[in-house]
Amino acid sequence: MAQQLKLILDDPNGSTASKASAARTLAEIEGLIGRHQQAPARTQDKGLGELTRAELVQELERLRALVQAP
Repeated sequence: MAQQLKLILDDPNGSTASKASAARTLAEIEGLIGRHQQAPARTQDKGLGELTRAELVQELERLRALVQAP
């Protein structure tokens, strides 16, 4: 299924809507978004606005690693 979704993303003639849907489904399958995603490594009891600069940098690095993962 993931391979088929990647083909949709790579199709130069595919519609924007189909590519967006395929990207979202693929991200859900890989656990990057949605209810099955991994919980952030940061403390859950803090809101984003309460994080220190160091914690924000750490969270940003974690998210970048997820996006750049093969």
